Amino acid sequence: MRHRQLTSFLFSFYSARLMEAIRYTQGVGIFSVAFRAESLYSRCKVDATTGKVVGTTSRWFKNKDNYAMDMAGFCVNSELVRGKHARFRQDSPPGKIEHMFLQQLVEDVSEMEPLLNNCTLIYSWHVKTKAGNPPKPKDKWDPAWKQIQPGV
Repeated sequence: MRHRQLTSFLFSFYSARLMEAIRYTQGVGIFSVAFRAESLYSRCKVDATTGKVVGTTSRWFKNKDNYAMDMAGFCVNSELVRGKHARFRQDSPPGKIEHMFLQQLVEDVSEMEPLLNNCTLIYSWHVKTKAGNPPKPKDKWDPAWKQIQPGV
């Protein structure tokens, strides 16, 4: 019998606290994710008065649409995926696989559920990024970055 070398591994690290929040997701949950590169993160923007998601922000993704987020920054209730027959599409352009998947599940980002204190806590870390030079923030002390707190 031949032994196979283990070739699979996780690209992201998730805290147990995030797993607890995910358990109660009814549809599409969204949360902040940090990247290895300095000061890079992806998060949702939440309207303080309504508590609804109004968009996303990400320095890593070049597309500026409302679904610009990393796959490590959202979760989906499996019943919703089955009910809508949503699939990750192989013909998705680079950087749009998440966008095209999420569009099958929600018509607007306001339908997403902001997790972890309205996306202000980070309990998800992307530990592998593309080779090359990631985009650098214009201002290391970006006000939006100050709102994000690393989870412990």
